[in-house]
Amino acid sequence: MDPVVLDGRFRLKLILGRGTAGEVYRARDLAREQDVAIKRLRGAGDRSSRRRLLREYLAMRRIGHPHIARAFDWGLSGDYFSMELVQGEPIDRFAGHSKRDAFREVLRDVLHAIATIHAHGLVHLDIKPANILVVGEPRPNARIIDFGLQRSLGARIHQATGTPTYTAPEVLRGTGRIDGRADLFSLGVILVEALSGANVGGDGSAISLLERKARLNSLAQNLDTKCHSPALTRLIARLIAEDPDDRPISALDAQELLDGRESRGRWPLVKPKLIERSDALTEAESRVDAALGDGGGMHVVRIGGEPAPLQEEVLEPHRATISLPRMEGLQ
Repeated sequence: MDPVVLDGRFRLKLILGRGTAGEVYRARDLAREQDVAIKRLRGAGDRSSRRRLLREYLAMRRIGHPHIARAFDWGLSGDYFSMELVQGEPIDRFAGHSKRDAFREVLRDVLHAIATIHAHGLVHLDIKPANILVVGEPRPNARIIDFGLQRSLGARIHQATGTPTYTAPEVLRGTGRIDGRADLFSLGVILVEALSGANVGGDGSAISLLERKARLNSLAQNLDTKCHSPALTRLIARLIAEDPDDRPISALDAQELLDGRESRGRWPLVKPKLIERSDALTEAESRVDAALGDGGGMHVVRIGGEPAPLQEEVLEPHRATISLPRMEGLQ
């Protein structure tokens, strides 16, 4: 069978992972002459799936951090994008054989990357061992991958999302607005597992929030002799707090605690502008979808203001169905 080549450029080599709506492949970028990862929708993909994929691509492009996998090119067919191929091991596996100083440096990488994600007005919402890979050159360093579930800081959620073992309680309840402390909780669970060698989720069967809380606290209380760092132990206890108000206020705040310094409450959790942006994005998307879903007549949807990426997120999925003159009319 001849290999699949997307848009005459990306030759698919082997599948690396498969999710509910998408697949990730190792591929050869014939233009760059290097191997990359391709995230592609399974099947044709509906409008909502394409929009989520585009949001993931735009988020990774905008952040551009050395400890976050880089996104390269958006596919011409609108159902895939290329990104950096990260060949590393999950952070929990790395913790099992790494030296103390090396692990602390990797943890610093992760906290700085998470702080940058939040500074761009996003919450990752799927921080778990498989999404934090450690590569060995030139020194062990982390890469955060998979932004498929990311949402805007301050976004209101209506249902649980993420991987239950690592998802913050407020996200599992699926009510209210979310902020960066949800990602910090997930990191705390990872650290408990990595340093204890135990699985918080037990045998993989569903566990209640109360059962997880009890197991987390039990494991965390016995970490002293394993991690040999009182500052890290105290940080973990803060990260896994059930109440977001008891966690570090930000990833930068967590870095202070890791270094044994008093919390200085660095960076606000949510800026009002970011909440407004989340609401504006939802409203703009619904108006554009409604206009394009109406079979007849002429529709004008005006999208204005800053930042410009807001307009790009709304319009990009529709470039194939909006004529150029109408695109120019959308401000």
